[in-house]
Amino acid sequence: MQTHNTIEQRFLQEIKGLDQDEVEKIIKMVRFMKSEFLKAKQKNTRPDLMKYAGFLNDLSSDENELFNQAVQRKSMFKGRELEL
Repeated sequence: MQTHNTIEQRFLQEIKGLDQDEVEKIIKMVRFMKSEFLKAKQKNTRPDLMKYAGFLNDLSSDENELFNQAVQRKSMFKGRELEL
């Protein structure tokens, strides 16, 4: 495994000789890749509705049944496109 300094030196060697605009483009690309690809692996895989699960603890049994039916219908139609 390479040390952090060695990796930095390799990166600096790659951008050596590029003009300022090209270096700025590379920095933007690195930032984009970090935000889009590297952070995506760390995201929670639970559905978004789980963020609000605490709000669901005081539902009545009828409301809970309606909620469960709505969630099942949502997953039934997942991936289908709307035709107008």
